[in-house]
Amino acid sequence: MILDRFRLDGKVAIVTGASTGLGQGMAIGLAEAGADIVGVGSQRSFDQTQTAIEKLGRRFVSVKTDLAKLNSVPVIVNRTLDCLGRIDILVNNAAGQRRKGALEFTEEDWDYVHNVNLKTVYFLCKGRGAGNAEAGQWQDYQHLLGGELPRRISRAGLHRQQGRCGSAD
Repeated sequence: MILDRFRLDGKVAIVTGASTGLGQGMAIGLAEAGADIVGVGSQRSFDQTQTAIEKLGRRFVSVKTDLAKLNSVPVIVNRTLDCLGRIDILVNNAAGQRRKGALEFTEEDWDYVHNVNLKTVYFLCKGRGAGNAEAGQWQDYQHLLGGELPRRISRAGLHRQQGRCGSAD
């Protein structure tokens, strides 16, 4: 069967935003293909995601941390390596936003959005490569750091929203 070529048995995937929505779907899909999952998030429970993944016979590790803070990166990488021994796949699904008009958007809002959506994504990719190097599983991850970060683009980012930051009014 063609899907046998896409098996992920023995692989470990980190999925940010794995508690609901697309992140949950991607985590379960990766587990269906055979990967063990590290679910990362800050507020919601991972109970549904964990139950679904464990029913598939895969391991699930949850990491509750604030992706707006750079100190979340070593927490995620270290817990993954401590619990599952390797990092093969990184899905940067979580996204931060502040629903405010452009005139109400503060520097704090700007920093939060960029920390979650850019800064932590970059350093998590870098941490993935460094973590694998420490575990003796180094591969060339430069393509992740050179502007081609694996990133799901939210639908909201594709449509103009009048009066919102990032919108050309």
